[in-house]
Amino acid sequence: MTIGHQFLFENFGITPKVAWQIDVFGHSKGMASVLWQMNITAVFLNRLPYSAKEDLARRRSLDFLWQTAPSKPAVLAHVLHSQYYFPYKQCRNQLREARDEDIAAIADLLASVAIRRSYGYSTNRVAIVWGDDFAYDVKPQLKLHNTARIIERINSKYAGRINCKFATASDYVDAVRPTLLQNKRDKKINAAGYDDFLPYAESPGDWWTGFYFSRPLLKQEARKTEAMLRGAHIASALLAKSHRTTLLHASRELSLLAHHDAITGTAATSAVMDYATRMKRARKESAEVMGACIASTLYPSETTKAMLLDEAPLSLDVNSSTVIAVLNTLTWDRAEVLCVNIKQLTSKVVVRSPTGDSVSAQILPPQPYEGYDRLCWRVSVPPFGVVLYRISLVDSETSASASAALTAVSTPRGNFKLTNGNFTAMFDKTCQLQGLQKGDSAPFVITNQIVSYQTFEGGPYVFCIGRRWLQRCGPCLCVIAFLTYTLSSHLFKDAGKHRTYVWALSLLIGAGLSLILLDEILLISPMYKYTIIFTAFLVGCCLLRRFCMHKPWLGGRLFKCCTSCSWVVAWTGPLSLAATTVVCTSALVVIALLCVFPVHIATPLEIKNAAVQQGPLVQSVHVIISSEISQTVTLWNTGGSRPVVEVTSHVEPARNQQIGTRFKTSIANNRVVTVDSMGLPLLTTRPFSYNRLFSGNVFPATSVAALQPSRAPGQSLYVLLSQSTAVASLASGKLDVMLHRRPTTNDDKGLHDDLSDDHSRIDFRSWLSYGNTDAGIQQALLELNHPLFGFRFTGDPRDPLPLPRTFLPSALPKGVHLETVQRLTESGNQFGVRLLHTGGGGIVACDLSAVLGRLRSVQRTSLTFLHPWGEPTTSSVVEVVPNEYAAFVVETQGPHTVY
Repeated sequence: MTIGHQFLFENFGITPKVAWQIDVFGHSKGMASVLWQMNITAVFLNRLPYSAKEDLARRRSLDFLWQTAPSKPAVLAHVLHSQYYFPYKQCRNQLREARDEDIAAIADLLASVAIRRSYGYSTNRVAIVWGDDFAYDVKPQLKLHNTARIIERINSKYAGRINCKFATASDYVDAVRPTLLQNKRDKKINAAGYDDFLPYAESPGDWWTGFYFSRPLLKQEARKTEAMLRGAHIASALLAKSHRTTLLHASRELSLLAHHDAITGTAATSAVMDYATRMKRARKESAEVMGACIASTLYPSETTKAMLLDEAPLSLDVNSSTVIAVLNTLTWDRAEVLCVNIKQLTSKVVVRSPTGDSVSAQILPPQPYEGYDRLCWRVSVPPFGVVLYRISLVDSETSASASAALTAVSTPRGNFKLTNGNFTAMFDKTCQLQGLQKGDSAPFVITNQIVSYQTFEGGPYVFCIGRRWLQRCGPCLCVIAFLTYTLSSHLFKDAGKHRTYVWALSLLIGAGLSLILLDEILLISPMYKYTIIFTAFLVGCCLLRRFCMHKPWLGGRLFKCCTSCSWVVAWTGPLSLAATTVVCTSALVVIALLCVFPVHIATPLEIKNAAVQQGPLVQSVHVIISSEISQTVTLWNTGGSRPVVEVTSHVEPARNQQIGTRFKTSIANNRVVTVDSMGLPLLTTRPFSYNRLFSGNVFPATSVAALQPSRAPGQSLYVLLSQSTAVASLASGKLDVMLHRRPTTNDDKGLHDDLSDDHSRIDFRSWLSYGNTDAGIQQALLELNHPLFGFRFTGDPRDPLPLPRTFLPSALPKGVHLETVQRLTESGNQFGVRLLHTGGGGIVACDLSAVLGRLRSVQRTSLTFLHPWGEPTTSSVVEVVPNEYAAFVVETQGPHTVY
């Protein structure tokens, strides 16, 4: 949105106040907070879950004030009554004709639509969208002229009752806002909403949740590109190297992926390939900017260049050495293990620090899907700083203590443990994770499995339990059976004569009912329970009738009071027969279908091969499920106290399969999963519902998913994600994280062709942690999504290497994250600074001079860095609210210098 606002302001001189999000597949409540911080006061929504939209319409609250919490600022939300196109198709078709009778017909239709939709809103204003995606073939002047004639016809025919006019979204918002604010003060209606609208279902059972993790490689590359672009922006601003034109182009390339059919993966394959190409260009431009800033800062008088270390292996020469610069783009010290891909080693390798001392290093053997070694060594980088290391090959006479250690590979013969001093992971003899332990505390029981989620053709976006034609066939069988049953009752006056027909047609009813309830039975939904209760009632009526036949005195008293009820006695037999047949047939059909088409929501996959790798820095367990699926559990000996274990899943797309990883614990979470809201440190709960299919119990997670005790306080499990995906808790204590999906057919949900991710292997990284609080989780999450960047210098820089250097004048307060620093002009001293308070507690005071040094003025602004609001001040101390961004326009004194 920042890029779009800047474009509109620079080219048209306007800043939007109303957002238009009418085709987004569901909405998170975190969006309300982001919109307000973008200086947007209203938003138009459309794709809300059908149940939420019906509830809002029933309460006349389709216009409401949207807040993340009662104490947070509100954004006016207008929900379209129906869809975002013409009310009727004939409006689009007949609009081209411009005949008087057509204009009159459309005017009457439009008036009836306005009256009907007005019952969903609390004001006397109704907004009707006039146009759609497929109406651009109409000549604009003709369309405008015909629409004016329609408005004139309505105002003349319905004068005094309806006043129709052209309007923009801002016109509508300005008209209804005073009434909504007054209603909220008077508490006349529920004018405020604090919840979000996920998952999205267009109709009962039609859940749109597959896009949460379809085309996962696209989502992963977007997260990596965003981290690189952020680092380039900050490096360019702090190191006084103006690359605004290059970074603006890279930002625009990446911003295209924010389209609702882009990041979701619902676009056509050709469009997805174009998005991938643009992201590749954006990463290349960002890497060039960071490399140029580092090289010119560390070696200002030389022509040395710094090239980003990508996935391509690094070539080492015995006659020369390679200098690696490690850049930390976060504002705190980081002690981590850096890994570099290198070609097959034939001699020993040594890694030295800027002081010339050798550092602890380890060589990891190649994985089956990689084919090259990895050199790992421990690095310590200051806040937004850089440190250099020299890598060189040595002869065999070099002492073993100076060269990198080789990794020991073994096959386990029983239960075993891996530890890095702070964290211990326990495994069984099959190399399956069994528990975690922090220090000397009690072990935390957790198991991990790779699972496959079964789906069938026709429903790639819905994890349907049965085939779609079963659901369509069931109601048809019931309708045919009912009509035939009614016809037979007229042909045969005596009920006893057509018991054969009753029995035969009851078979059809039972078959149809079983097909309808097939999805619900496997989730043991209330619908199935109510069906059993109703059937038991009918069977009870049958037994009562039989008892009355053997006890005439009781039957006479029951039916003597009303002779007209003799049909009850005559029809009790056929009804009891029908009820019994329906129940038996339903059960038999369901059992037969489950035997012929065995359906399992999640099938654990067996481990075929496993290996344990141990060394001084890295200890891991690598398990192979199949040629397409493997998983690695890694403990990094960073020398710090980061309490996480890394789980990396390597998955290639398997056709007609959804692959995920399941974590099983003893946490009594009552099937409630907790996720973040649009990446903000704002956790929201997602409860399991028996009234929804599996697809309706899958929720989006941007960066973190957690299992927390639902009642008594206790240990919680946190899974930090390197990319957005889908999560679910289908049973208490279980957390399913989706990894990859490969549907077979088009599902008509925006995807115009088959998903062609046949060659896109995903390396899905996640970090596991547990504890009684979420302290340290946000910092670990930022470190996962903003990794250390390694750069290789061209040539052979001479010793001594520059010492570690930080580009921040002083440290920021704990819990305050520097989201970005952007140069607002090509030349000048104006910068946009964006902060995020990720810690707990209250408001934190932050000194912006810790970022940009000497300041001339500071002014509060929105996230767009446009039109600062508030009085400029010379004080550099600002306040940052927890779980919210804070943006400022900062002007420095004199020329901006390198620190």
